[in-house]
Amino acid sequence: MTHAGTSAEKTAQVCSAFGQQNASEARESWCFLLGTLPSIDFYEAAARTCSSFVPAIMPNPFFATGGARVGRMNASWPLAKLTATADRLAIRITIFGTYEFAADQVSSIEKYTMIPVIGWGIQIRHNVAEYPERFIFWCIGNPDNVLRGIQESGFGPHASSADAPVRRGMAFRWSAVIAAIAVWNAAFLFGFPLLHGSKSIQSIPGPSILLPLFLGFVLSIATPISPALQRLVLKPNRSVKEVRPFLRLLAVVFGFMLIVFSMVFGLAALGQAGH
Repeated sequence: MTHAGTSAEKTAQVCSAFGQQNASEARESWCFLLGTLPSIDFYEAAARTCSSFVPAIMPNPFFATGGARVGRMNASWPLAKLTATADRLAIRITIFGTYEFAADQVSSIEKYTMIPVIGWGIQIRHNVAEYPERFIFWCIGNPDNVLRGIQESGFGPHASSADAPVRRGMAFRWSAVIAAIAVWNAAFLFGFPLLHGSKSIQSIPGPSILLPLFLGFVLSIATPISPALQRLVLKPNRSVKEVRPFLRLLAVVFGFMLIVFSMVFGLAALGQAGH
């Protein structure tokens, strides 16, 4: 049956219900317009309308507090925060920074146990060349609960383990390490005046001991932001992000020691001036 025939039948039915007898009059009436409307699936229309207003049900994000090991650096509980969503896994570590992984950057997340209860957590295997190779999130409770929470958040690793970058040794050049040690020792020796009077040796360092601390602080701050310095101290095809946790820790240590020794020498100078 054609659409025109169906429309005509609907027209006749509607019009007859209202007592219309003349077909020419029916075509001119609103009954004709009503009868020619296409049929509507009201259930389907309602479902479409509701879907446009009701948001899709998404898995709840998962949060956990613990410790973390990034490369060779370790942060104890509660300095690390883990967040898992359907498309992102992130670990935020005090001092070390925040590391984020997409699902196609993680090949597996598995339970890791060094010492039961005391030293256990989850290990994240990834293929991000700029990040340190080893990522472990330490947890207080059972690591299976963390794995379950990540899975329920909707995050699912699907990277291939074959895509993991091959790293050989540390990221720093050995020549840069040797030069840093030599400069450090020379600066410390410069900070200890050997002769006091004619023959005796002074065992208390002077204010010049701040020089190696200042150099260490400046280098640890400048390396992450200076491409020229990075080319000088890092091996080819290695990223400064691999050693960023180590450099940040050095900056904190050197900065703290600079403040403490500066206060000590300042108070000593004030004491001598008072006498």
